[in-house]
Amino acid sequence: MNASISLKHCLELLLGYAKPHFLLVTALLSFSMLGYGQDRVALEKKKKDIEKKINYTNSLLKETKINKVASLNQLVTLKRKIEFRKRLISTINREINLLDNQIEDNHKMISSLETDLEELKTEYADMIYYGYKNRSSYSKLVFIFSSKDFSQAQKRLKYIQDYANYRQKQADIIKYTRQLIDKKNHKLEARRQEKRLLLLSKESERTSLKSEKSEKNNLYNKLKSKEEALKKELRHKQKEAGRLQKAI
Repeated sequence: MNASISLKHCLELLLGYAKPHFLLVTALLSFSMLGYGQDRVALEKKKKDIEKKINYTNSLLKETKINKVASLNQLVTLKRKIEFRKRLISTINREINLLDNQIEDNHKMISSLETDLEELKTEYADMIYYGYKNRSSYSKLVFIFSSKDFSQAQKRLKYIQDYANYRQKQADIIKYTRQLIDKKNHKLEARRQEKRLLLLSKESERTSLKSEKSEKNNLYNKLKSKEEALKKELRHKQKEAGRLQKAI
């Protein structure tokens, strides 16, 4: 009986001592699980936020790449346009130089013709003066009637007429040729003026294209820098998302 009571008493004492500790452990475990659950929810929320930022950064990166490619294509196109304008300007300059040379040659020809014309005038004036001064012995009538026969007189008359006609035709040809060259020079001057205006226009276009190219080049460099920054930001967020995934 005493032994039985003693054993029962011991069991009661043991259970009485263990119960508070069991309750404490249970409470601690419950609190710990509650805290872990809250942390997990916070981590998952943070991870979702980062994933959203990653998606947004990816979309920005994609858009930046598209804009960069478009900007690069525009740069290439502008370079081609500038090169074309440069070649065109070079061609126009050569045409202007050619026109300048043609006009210069025409001026020289006109000067030569004017010299010939002046010589003809001088010769004709000398002939008239000499004929007037020696009209008693060298008049046309005396020259003709002093012929041996009628046939020689005809030849002398024809010679006088032909010589006068020849000198007049020479003068007429020189005058006509000079007029033609003058007209040609006017046309060449007009063409040269057109070419110079065209040259100014193309030079202005090339200057504008260079300015546009500079702007596009700056834009391309900015897009390139932005792309690198977005890539760096994306790598950082991806690493952060990976750390959070491990923590969860």
